[in-house]
Amino acid sequence: MSNITSKSSEKEVTIYGIIKNTDGLKKADKIIEQEQYEIKPDKKQGLGGKIRVRKETIGEQVTYEMTVKVKQAQSVVDHSMEYTVPIDSEMFQAFKSIASSGMIKTRYVFNIKRVKFVDESDEDTKVSALFKKPDAAYEVDVFHDAEGFAFGWCKIDLELDVINDLVRQKIDTDSKIKIIAKISKLPFKPENCFIGSMADERQKLLLDDLYTHVFTVKM
Repeated sequence: MSNITSKSSEKEVTIYGIIKNTDGLKKADKIIEQEQYEIKPDKKQGLGGKIRVRKETIGEQVTYEMTVKVKQAQSVVDHSMEYTVPIDSEMFQAFKSIASSGMIKTRYVFNIKRVKFVDESDEDTKVSALFKKPDAAYEVDVFHDAEGFAFGWCKIDLELDVINDLVRQKIDTDSKIKIIAKISKLPFKPENCFIGSMADERQKLLLDDLYTHVFTVKM
């Protein structure tokens, strides 16, 4: 197991929605069982971050990793620098024993084969780009109750770095672009979708409730 730290920039939009067709989740390109725990340091200055460990299971393969996330900016798009290193099960359990909270979830990964975007310098210009080997995806986190039934609300992460790189190959790098994400077209037919960073007061109350009672395991 390599102990070399992997550094990456992560720009993503987090979307929440209600699952209307659970059978559609079976059409995911990849299914990952995830168990993770985190510690958030007291924020003294800047935008903060967190330290997280995660266990991932894909079929018979199990991996463990630790990630330090340092926020760079916060707007509609969340931007963090991530520093990740592989760990073993003993380190995972040690971190879990002192963690403040955790998540146990199933991640359904739906590859993005085509992305549509608008060059907002000319709103009549619409361009489509095809991912021949998809590197971008919708990462859909689904949470379950004690009997194993999926809760209605799910969390959808759309990472933008790969999409942005592709778009910038197609149009002027100085242009302002708008990416069109057709969340409702996903096979599990999500409804009532909204972007977390743009939540209104009612949606913020909903998120507080979801993270308190559904998404998060209290330690």
